[in-house]
Amino acid sequence: MMPLAFAAVLVTAASGSTAGTVPSADGVPIRYEVAGQGSPAVVFVHCWTCDRHFWDHAAVRLARDHRVVTLDLAGHGDSGRDRKAWTMEAFGEDVKAVVESLGLPAR
Repeated sequence: MMPLAFAAVLVTAASGSTAGTVPSADGVPIRYEVAGQGSPAVVFVHCWTCDRHFWDHAAVRLARDHRVVTLDLAGHGDSGRDRKAWTMEAFGEDVKAVVESLGLPAR
């Protein structure tokens, strides 16, 4: 897995944001939102039983100066629920799928 800062993924409901869905490594659809511009990009990952909207308040502020991505891990929010193996590695693949689909550089 590529190195990622855990709080490096952010999806926001801020105005001007765009949304998308990308399949994770196991085919589960992962929903994400992107707002703002600037480098480095910030990707927020929510905690257990939450969703991408957990980060809405912070996302709006950071989107002033950064590209901000928030996502729903599998089984949360608007992402798919048909996962066979519910592991931390699988959740990591959710984040990786979004980061790679957006062409964000690994750090």
